[in-house]
Amino acid sequence: SMLPGFGDDMIDVIDLETKQIRRLVGDRYNRHPAWSPDGSKIAFSRDDGIGNIYVMNSDGSNMVKLTDGQGAKRAPAWSPDGQHIVYEWFIWKEEKQGLDYDLFVIDILGATPRRLTDTLGLDGQPDWFDPATLPVERKDKLPTTWGQLKLEP
Repeated sequence: SMLPGFGDDMIDVIDLETKQIRRLVGDRYNRHPAWSPDGSKIAFSRDDGIGNIYVMNSDGSNMVKLTDGQGAKRAPAWSPDGQHIVYEWFIWKEEKQGLDYDLFVIDILGATPRRLTDTLGLDGQPDWFDPATLPVERKDKLPTTWGQLKLEP
């Protein structure tokens, strides 16, 4: 088993059995590492002058920049199927006359990002909900997005 770690400018993996530390990225300010669901890739935010989302193989090879544009992008989280990444984007809001965080999602192949939120609040630290990992039951058999959580064991 390997755990990703981060410091001021590095991403390391630690083998829990051997306690060996292997540096994957250490040349820029890198943060928020997140393993893909199948463990083959790591998404992370990187200060490349603006702040973008990158993906690399779990061994540190094949680093690819997924995002572009003004404003820092950070806190990536993988979709349960490993095909999309949701992240927060620090962007200018005319109506606020200032910067604000909104959530965006992008395909891992680097398609155009799609905005998920457009509020005047700070929308950040996104994550995905996978119904397969949490028992959910529809209430009164009505169509629902989230359902009612089962509390019984």
